[in-house]
Amino acid sequence: MSGYYLSGLDLTGRRVVVVGGGAVAQRRLPPLVAAGAAVEVIAPQLTPTLEGLAGDGVITWQQRSYRRGDLDGAWYVLALTDAPAVNAAVADEAHSARIFCVRADQAAGGTAVTPATATVTPVATSAVTPGPVQLAVLGGGDPRRAVAVRDAVAEALRQNAFDLTPHEADALVQPIGGFARGPRGEVDRACARRAREVERGTRERL
Repeated sequence: MSGYYLSGLDLTGRRVVVVGGGAVAQRRLPPLVAAGAAVEVIAPQLTPTLEGLAGDGVITWQQRSYRRGDLDGAWYVLALTDAPAVNAAVADEAHSARIFCVRADQAAGGTAVTPATATVTPVATSAVTPGPVQLAVLGGGDPRRAVAVRDAVAEALRQNAFDLTPHEADALVQPIGGFARGPRGEVDRACARRAREVERGTRERL
């Protein structure tokens, strides 16, 4: 595979099936709920937090194990159980139905991956218009790298590091080696340094 195609999904009111109700599901569900998805979780048990969301009607909970046919009508699927065989079965059904599927235990076994994301509201400048900016970063198979780069870019936005003229902004968006080149190469180097710092800190916490 040559790489992933990044895209933003409008999941408002659309059925998203999550198979598994553990810690991984607890981390993945909030962005789906925030995006307005109609989230349905299929799992014999949920974490207390997810059980609370189900009790409040924020998500729908099917209290049982996955069975083939559960993905009918879904727009997006996440296989998040701790059983590889179950995740494989979910991914297989999703593939047959041409539904994009994230497989937590084996990314290559799915048809989509979850990026490291952030929403930042930078100071309005000549290059950045007012309003929140959504970031999504894939780390080439290394989640820690994705988190480091996301944090570096988010911090640069918060610190108004991208206050560029239109000409500088155009020149900046020329990706080389994971970062951009252009008249403001110092911004790139600062982002790279910040990424390395965050990555080192992440590794120390693991």
